[in-house]
Amino acid sequence: MADLKVVNDAKGLNVYREHLPCLGEQGPGRSAPPGLKIGDQVNVDLELEIVQSLQHGHGGWTDGMFECLNSIGTVVGIDEDHDIVVAYHSGNRWTFNPAVLTKVATPTNSAGFNETPQQQFAVGDVVQICSDMERVKMLQRGHGDWADGMAAVGYAR
Repeated sequence: MADLKVVNDAKGLNVYREHLPCLGEQGPGRSAPPGLKIGDQVNVDLELEIVQSLQHGHGGWTDGMFECLNSIGTVVGIDEDHDIVVAYHSGNRWTFNPAVLTKVATPTNSAGFNETPQQQFAVGDVVQICSDMERVKMLQRGHGDWADGMAAVGYAR
């Protein structure tokens, strides 16, 4: 099985399946991670099964990492294997294969609106949960799980 699909045939160089790196691996002569440095904002925007597969040999996957899917984190370290350590608002730090990370230009939170580092919720603030229930349910895994009462507007306590 190859991770390469021909879109248009063309004359040129020959490509042999055996010479291509497997999905998520770096090819020979490449240094990883290209373009990522400490302080960068990153996102894990791949499907869960792909992320789990790419994490083999790069710190693995645990259920607590669900918070990382479609959420923004900050690169806080790059280890000797070029794996990326990312910190999240929860205080958790996770080690990732650089192939699962996407660098983001502007910070946004998981609800989809712009957030500055100084913005925090306070007692009495009116809040509304993201309208995409399936996304919220997925993001709630490992964070107290989903409760039907979360769908309404309420107050931070």
